[in-house]
Amino acid sequence: MAQSKKSLLRAVGWHAPVFNAIVVLCTIAGLVVCRSFFDQATENGKDMRAAELLVLPGMLLVLGVFAGRLAALIDLPRLTGYIIIGCVVGPYGPSLSSGVSHHQVEDISVVSDLAIGLIALLAGAEIRIAWVKKRLSAVSWICGMQSFAVPLLVMGVVWLTTSVPFFQGLLPAWPFLAADMPVPAWMMGLLLGSIVVASSPTVVVSVIKDTNSSGSLSETIMGAAVAKDLCVIVLFTILLAIIGKQQVGGAVSNDHMSVVLEAGTGTLGSLLLSLALGAVIGFALRVYTEKQDRRLSWIIVGLALAISALSTEWHIKPLFCLLAAGFVCENIGARSAVGRHRLEHALNVVTGPVFVLFFVATGLHLDLPILAHVWPLVIVLFFARNGMIYLTTTLGSRLGGMEPQVQRYAWMGLIPQAGVTLALAEIISSGHGDWGKSMSTLIVALVAVHELIGPIALTWALRRCGESKA
Repeated sequence: MAQSKKSLLRAVGWHAPVFNAIVVLCTIAGLVVCRSFFDQATENGKDMRAAELLVLPGMLLVLGVFAGRLAALIDLPRLTGYIIIGCVVGPYGPSLSSGVSHHQVEDISVVSDLAIGLIALLAGAEIRIAWVKKRLSAVSWICGMQSFAVPLLVMGVVWLTTSVPFFQGLLPAWPFLAADMPVPAWMMGLLLGSIVVASSPTVVVSVIKDTNSSGSLSETIMGAAVAKDLCVIVLFTILLAIIGKQQVGGAVSNDHMSVVLEAGTGTLGSLLLSLALGAVIGFALRVYTEKQDRRLSWIIVGLALAISALSTEWHIKPLFCLLAAGFVCENIGARSAVGRHRLEHALNVVTGPVFVLFFVATGLHLDLPILAHVWPLVIVLFFARNGMIYLTTTLGSRLGGMEPQVQRYAWMGLIPQAGVTLALAEIISSGHGDWGKSMSTLIVALVAVHELIGPIALTWALRRCGESKA
């Protein structure tokens, strides 16, 4: 009997690509059949929402796991497999394989909120005061230069292609620039640049954990990605407030300083409240994990969901709140090896399946067909953004005294975009009319490109530097 089991396992291992591909194809077929069944039942007046909420996440989890294994077999990051399979079966994928509708994508949005919270807690727990002090100079240089240079470069590109006769006609018209808008083109370009400069701590932390990486490159990239998101949120809020003020009554208001102070104060207050609440949660977690670990995984999931649910009412940022919680838990006060192991084990228990569902859901949201309409603009933004990220990251790492491998490869870790960028795009799309929807469409198309390229580039850089132990 034991011999037959070994033979079966050996056969499955030998045909691993075929086996994984068969599971993926069968699951896609199952999703298509389930969608047809649920749609038909809804047309007949039956409420199938509860069944959808039970069946859909389970099938997407199976699909994501085996798609990730297929990606790993061809030496790609598992995250890439998760995202690609989400694009394939999502509402924007091929009609024959589309197993998830638009309303079903919204139904599993809670998974995204949960994943962002868990990844933030995990990232905070990975940060150590010792390496923060060591890399603070480099992270400050990188974050400061990118938050300043990338928006200015994008602003310059938008202004040149709309105002200078020589450059007009080289690119299609920017879809968010309406003829009757009282806001100048350069300011709209600055707003666009303030959004696209953002990177994704979520993707960075996930790739680092997936490749089991550690070292100077991983630490620098993680610190820069988190710090840059702080700057992006403040800059975006101020610019959006100024543009909203200029649009009132169709006239430009010159009282910009009061708008800047009001928006900046509100945003900083929200960030400080998030960090303060996170510090309290982190201290409570430290006390609890030092004494016991009963139901710790459930407590962590409940915390992430509660912070996400309260974020709108309390005006807190879940990413920074739980990032602070993880940091305080692991760095403030005496910390035993047992307590640290308990938190790490509890996070590992819950993050695996949530990560898979999160990145599959990210693929579901990516509208790749819109690239066919805005691809020239996306290409220009892609090279402008990443070219400036390369220059500023290399220079910032050098000014901060980082190792040669950090100077050479750190920029690849700042390519990915996801959570914060998509959230800002949603803010613009939902409350700012046609120009907001047009700019959001362009940003989502750019995110789609970065989501597919970013994890591959970061994984390659970690392997090149010898930090990946996977």
